[in-house]
Amino acid sequence: MIQSLKVLDQQFNSKVKQKEVTQSSMLYGKKLKAALIEKRQLLIAEAEEKYILNGSKGTKPTKLHPLQVAIELKEFIAFKKLGTANYSNLAMYQAQTGIYTINEDDIYMVMSWLEPTLNERLSRDVLFHLKKGLELTEQTNDENLAPVKNGIYNRKTKKLMPFSKDYVFLSTTDTKYTEKANNPKIKTNNGTFDIEEWLYDLSNHDEEVYNLLWQVISDVVNPNISRRKSIWLYGERGNNGKGTFQELITNLVGLGNVASLKVKQFNERFALSNLIGTMCCIGDDNNPNEYVDDVSNYKSAITGDTLLMEVKHKQSFSDVYKGTIIQSMNGYPRVKDTTDGFNRRILIVPFLKSFNPSNDDWRIKDEYIKNRRIREYVLKKALNLDFERFIEPKVSKQALSEFKEENDTVLEFYMDDFQALESARIPNVFIHHLYNDVASRKSNKELGRTAFMRRFKVIAEKDGWISKPYKIAYYFKENEERIFEELNSQDYSEYLKGKKSNSNIRCFINSEREYLFDVEKYNEQLKEYDILVSHIEKNFRQAEKTGKADAVYTEEAYQEAIRLRDEAYTWLHENNLV
Repeated sequence: MIQSLKVLDQQFNSKVKQKEVTQSSMLYGKKLKAALIEKRQLLIAEAEEKYILNGSKGTKPTKLHPLQVAIELKEFIAFKKLGTANYSNLAMYQAQTGIYTINEDDIYMVMSWLEPTLNERLSRDVLFHLKKGLELTEQTNDENLAPVKNGIYNRKTKKLMPFSKDYVFLSTTDTKYTEKANNPKIKTNNGTFDIEEWLYDLSNHDEEVYNLLWQVISDVVNPNISRRKSIWLYGERGNNGKGTFQELITNLVGLGNVASLKVKQFNERFALSNLIGTMCCIGDDNNPNEYVDDVSNYKSAITGDTLLMEVKHKQSFSDVYKGTIIQSMNGYPRVKDTTDGFNRRILIVPFLKSFNPSNDDWRIKDEYIKNRRIREYVLKKALNLDFERFIEPKVSKQALSEFKEENDTVLEFYMDDFQALESARIPNVFIHHLYNDVASRKSNKELGRTAFMRRFKVIAEKDGWISKPYKIAYYFKENEERIFEELNSQDYSEYLKGKKSNSNIRCFINSEREYLFDVEKYNEQLKEYDILVSHIEKNFRQAEKTGKADAVYTEEAYQEAIRLRDEAYTWLHENNLV
């Protein structure tokens, strides 16, 4: 028995080194099943013949050994090993679809055609022998090649190529590429349905949004191109068409090629494995009341960075995802990550059109966008769109700005409350107390000083504010000082001591505002000088007449007036204001 297994192992090793799989690898379905059953019968018959020739010694052969099953499957089917050195998946070529599958149930089914007595343990032994000797292979990642239902479309040559086991794809669109596909006009009770006109209507007649919708479709059907953006379909009002747009994409690529993960679910255990072998991910109806505290996996998936995949009862492994990630929502989710690193990864597509429910044509969703001719036209146009980056419509930029402000409570505070302050030097401790007071009134989460200042500094510095220890002087307005006292009397007292002793106080400083404060100060000094000089002159005239003078307006007062004047004029001259 051991000797025969050694012979089988030698046969196996010689076969895995062959570069070409025999022509029988093109068999599939019933023909492949029949061929494998016939092969089994032949092998069992040969084994029985040897058994009889050897005097019927030992156990009569009635089934194939796992190693022998692996050897024979190699004769009929192409296999690849995908993954990394730490973990790999066995991929089996399916000639009927032109793609590979890593679904073990599919592989087990084919095994059972050759040897129906295999149990789970023996089936896994077959998998082991099939993987043994195979070198790691990468999935086809040529940006010019797009797998479609009837072949591989070459975007460079504009030609359809036949499927081949040499191209490793795990999915294709569920729509055929038809070179002569034209935009069909579907007759309806109210006229005709035109997919171009419908998408233009969906975009609320915004040319930029219309072009972006086509780009999104193109990105989905060209899975080897990553544009590092997640598409957010956003519309607060119902009957806006975003659900139907999602259905168009699903019909185009096939339900089995669409993963369903919402933003929050990307960090759930085992969830990422749903992305494997799909062309896009559509997260429908994200809950705006949910708080998403971790988007690290979501960001990595968007930009095609390495993800740690976990499948139940299996070893975790690393992989990347190149499919389009689309999220649908009626309100913006609250996300802990407020950094530019997250915000630049999302592209919001506002659905501003609201279709009248009384005129809503349900056949658009149920019939027209499922129509084969419409799908073939959409696929043809989408495959041939040539663009490097998504366009960003004006309404999308505005929507992103609104999301950032709504999602970022510190940014919202900066825009609505901090900018309403008029001071030029504002103590950090006061700003933090003011934020928490606003947050409390809005039922938002209060933040510790370190966390708040880390985010606030990033926002404020973009607007010309800097944080450093400095003398407050006259740059913090009295009415705002009173607000400080009301918010926290203890910290206000400490601030007041520092101010009176002319100590440096950590504050946010804006040089443009300082300039305006200085202009106001020195203009006030000139006014004060004029008043003093006027009183002194009046006092001198009075002394000449009566021999008496007001002690307040003495030589010292005159010198003070001169000082005020000189100081003001010096500063105004230096700043070219006089």
